[in-house]
Amino acid sequence: MFRIKCHFDLLPRGILAISAGAFLHTAQVNAEVPDFIEVDPVAHTTYGHGFDTTRRIAFARGGGCVEIDRSKTYSQGKTSSKSGFEKVTSTSEVSEEMNLSVSASLSALVGTGKISASAKTDVASKTEASQFNETILAFSYTRLKPVYLDPTYIRLKQKYVDMLKDPKKGAGAFKAECGDTFVYGIQEGREYYATTYISKQTLKQWTKFSVAASASYDGATVTAKGAADYAKAMSNNFGGGSIKIHVNGSDTGLNSPTTVEQMVQQFESYNAKSTDTNAVKFILSSYANADGFPIADPLSPPSNDEKLGYMVSALWDLKALQQDAGFIAGNPDMFALGTTKEKRQARQAAVRTAKAEWSSEFDTLRAKAGECLKSFKGFCDALAQKYKKRDPLAERAKLPIRYSSDCKQQIQLSGLGNKVSAYQMPNSAAKGDTEMGSGPVKVRTWMDIYKDGTQLKLRHKTALYEWKTNKHRKRITHGGRNTEFRAQNTVTVFDLDQPNIYANLHGSLSECQYLTNPVSAPYLKGTKWHGTTDATSGKKPRGQVKLTGGARGMLTYSYCELDRKGKDGNLPCSPPGIRNTYVKLVNKLDVAADEWHSAADTKQVATAKHTVSATRTSRKLPKASLALSHKAAIVATGVDLAGAKAKARIADIAKAAHRKELSAKARAARTQTHKKLPPKIQSLLTARNKKTRKH
Repeated sequence: MFRIKCHFDLLPRGILAISAGAFLHTAQVNAEVPDFIEVDPVAHTTYGHGFDTTRRIAFARGGGCVEIDRSKTYSQGKTSSKSGFEKVTSTSEVSEEMNLSVSASLSALVGTGKISASAKTDVASKTEASQFNETILAFSYTRLKPVYLDPTYIRLKQKYVDMLKDPKKGAGAFKAECGDTFVYGIQEGREYYATTYISKQTLKQWTKFSVAASASYDGATVTAKGAADYAKAMSNNFGGGSIKIHVNGSDTGLNSPTTVEQMVQQFESYNAKSTDTNAVKFILSSYANADGFPIADPLSPPSNDEKLGYMVSALWDLKALQQDAGFIAGNPDMFALGTTKEKRQARQAAVRTAKAEWSSEFDTLRAKAGECLKSFKGFCDALAQKYKKRDPLAERAKLPIRYSSDCKQQIQLSGLGNKVSAYQMPNSAAKGDTEMGSGPVKVRTWMDIYKDGTQLKLRHKTALYEWKTNKHRKRITHGGRNTEFRAQNTVTVFDLDQPNIYANLHGSLSECQYLTNPVSAPYLKGTKWHGTTDATSGKKPRGQVKLTGGARGMLTYSYCELDRKGKDGNLPCSPPGIRNTYVKLVNKLDVAADEWHSAADTKQVATAKHTVSATRTSRKLPKASLALSHKAAIVATGVDLAGAKAKARIADIAKAAHRKELSAKARAARTQTHKKLPPKIQSLLTARNKKTRKH
């Protein structure tokens, strides 16, 4: 009889190993044993059956290689339960929540050995989780206390005692028939896992969805009600053909849902069902724990799962990075790549290069991890250390940011004339008396659209002049006192914060900003105005008169009352005629992306900066070089001016500065020579130089 002591160490990605030290014990047990390992359950396998941890296979036939007493068991540990929905951006997060073992994950990634009959691994391996695929994991599990065999009643069968003692057969034959461990404990419970993700999408669908879903899913984990609202938003915006669903549960008879709504309903139904349980984990023990084991423990599995776990995490992350890069390559219009064609092409090329590098690294690591799974060798330790320190977030930083706003969608401003509400001329004239003298009347209008914070405002100005004779015209032209009325009206025609009030749009424009010229209508040549009219009425105009003369740009006509009997004033103007236009926006993320430079550009800029520094040191260049050095320092951090153009520009400035320096030295030398001449000769030379400069 012996005492078993061991403790649980939680390893990365949900892998649970059991090491000698503390935890399992009975009243009669009093000896220490080697490590214990957790694995996912295998079909038709139970207590006492053998398991080969190297090949990851179970020996379910023949009742196992140890004699056990199934009635002598005990439980120890904790019962755990968890349920909910989570957003995930990598399959490693899915496998972690599923509590997949290292071997199961590697089996899915590498294709080595047999995996659990529960097919949880299928859900993880088939889910294309990435930061751009909008992947949701639904999970619900209850894990009961593990139940262990009483080690007092575990004995190696005599057949295998003899086999181990046989010099011809020995440990090799034993391991081939029994493996290196046996099922010592079983943890039961209920599990449900489902993933749903978007397989294809457009920027229009994504931006509409991001607004519709934000209210229902504003955190990492939500309730079933929030998930149901979120599922509805997914279906409404992407459609069933763009959504992929994978489901696994420990209960039998689960149908495969075809919509996200069905998946949410299945999740709720699963939680409401009975508490029937199945095996969710096997705890494996070394055969050294069985009474009668005749040799030292060469069969004990090495405790390398933790190191393999680092490789598993890296493989899942590399797989996600490749999916991310592939998504960007297939949907470049959904990402902030820069404001110019050249910048966007360079960034896409960098993404393709990164994808190729990640793909190569994935293939290499997968092959090496497969070797380490079979036999953990020296190079495996080095790999484990490398990927333990590797930061997947730093790798993701190489990728551009996806838009949440579609700043390139067509935004038409229509019915602008009607938005300029009717207004009246003031009671008193701007100049002269208040009588138009029965016309004719000169009518001039001006219109422009300008930025005011997040708003676009339209300003419309009107001026009415008494225009009867040349005498009136000259006085107005030269600031005279003939009758003149002026008025203006300003109205908001668009707002980035409330775009749907002014146009029929999809999604939010919170990431957008106006271009310098915010509308597609051109300015009139030589002015800031988007439209003008300049028309003259006939004699004795009465009532409101529509004038189209001199219409240019966006303005097509003016419509004002020009004169009335008696004293004029309060002359009303109706909305003018204004052509439709389009709002011109740019995404702020694209503006920021212009700061990005490829590795080759950065290297060239660094070389250019070094050249400037060397030039300054050797020639002691004046201020021009100092300014250039400062500019090159800015360039090195990612601002414009890079590559061959940067070098050429640097060389030109350096040469100019050098010529300036030589010229200054020449002038100084001439001055010194001049001072040594007789005073009379100096005055003659000075006079001649002045005359030369004058001409």
